[in-house]
Amino acid sequence: MKVPIIILKYTSSTGIEVEADLSVGTVFEQTPKGFTDRLVRRLLAQSPKALGIVRIVKLWAKVEKLNKAYDGYLNSLGWTLLVLAWLMIRGDIGLHCLYQEEADELGQGGDRTILPPSLHVDPDEAADEDENEEEKGTDDIIEDLGEAPTAEDLSEFFRWVAEWETWWPQADETSGPYGISLVDGEVTTVPKPPKVYHDTSLFFIEDPGVRLSTERSENVARALKKGTWATTVQRCLVAANSLAKEAAEEKDGSEVGGARESRWCTELKRGLEQLKEESTLPAAAPWRARQAPVGLLQRPPQAMVYPWQRNVLQQGHQAWNSNEPPWKRARNFVGGGKGGGKPGGSDTLCRWWQRGQCWDGDRCKLRHSM
Repeated sequence: MKVPIIILKYTSSTGIEVEADLSVGTVFEQTPKGFTDRLVRRLLAQSPKALGIVRIVKLWAKVEKLNKAYDGYLNSLGWTLLVLAWLMIRGDIGLHCLYQEEADELGQGGDRTILPPSLHVDPDEAADEDENEEEKGTDDIIEDLGEAPTAEDLSEFFRWVAEWETWWPQADETSGPYGISLVDGEVTTVPKPPKVYHDTSLFFIEDPGVRLSTERSENVARALKKGTWATTVQRCLVAANSLAKEAAEEKDGSEVGGARESRWCTELKRGLEQLKEESTLPAAAPWRARQAPVGLLQRPPQAMVYPWQRNVLQQGHQAWNSNEPPWKRARNFVGGGKGGGKPGGSDTLCRWWQRGQCWDGDRCKLRHSM
């Protein structure tokens, strides 16, 4: 469900980050806001191990930078639903809890102004945890998992994602596209999307909140692209192989403990520390981040320029070195923006198409051929 929100982030003195989504109203397109989150909580409440796997996978996706829909990847909710679907197919959690309201899911004691209590934590321990929240570091994020999943559990999940083509049904003229549905507990047929571009991925994860509220199938993975999904699958395969090796060593007795003691999780914690350091660096102006190297703009290397590229590079070079504002120079440099613009037109090659990232598809007024 696409809801207009403002994202607020707070960073404590010890580096702990807390994000909050702020929106107006309680219902959007006939679906109560937060309904999907409550459904997820109901499923996670069944198994402490499920909560641990979801947290580790989300941390891994954050470190690997595979969790931003803006960049064409699965968002955080998509990863959560993907883990829950795998656990449901494996039989670790059941469908029936989707329809059973979890205690205090609307707020502690039914008070909506108070956050719901933590799952799988003793009330006395939860109170102590709140008092010591500011003192927690990166190590505690992974150590604080309750029943931690084993390296074998994580390896099975990542391999399941990496080998998705082996269990994903092939759509044809008689059957529509397919998608993962937590409401049905399986991969099932879903309606065809209104718009499909050449780089749109076929992967589909149904939003359970929208489905139960309106009987519509909405794709949480709608921002996913073919290229970004291929990258995600490759990273999952690498993680699966690494964790499978550690699981084999654990069975042989050369390693002790589950995922929290593994070398893989040690590297994950290092990645989190590195992300924390990067977040403290001063951010550059957005338009500066889009500038090409100075040497390329001053004198494009002729040895690397093909004949069909020469006109585009010359136009971009002239636009960037003009006296126009930075945002207009950036727009002109990439080929004129939507609808042709300047120096656009049907004779201008689409720079986004060259990168496999043109979202306009057949509606783009720039050239998509060489």
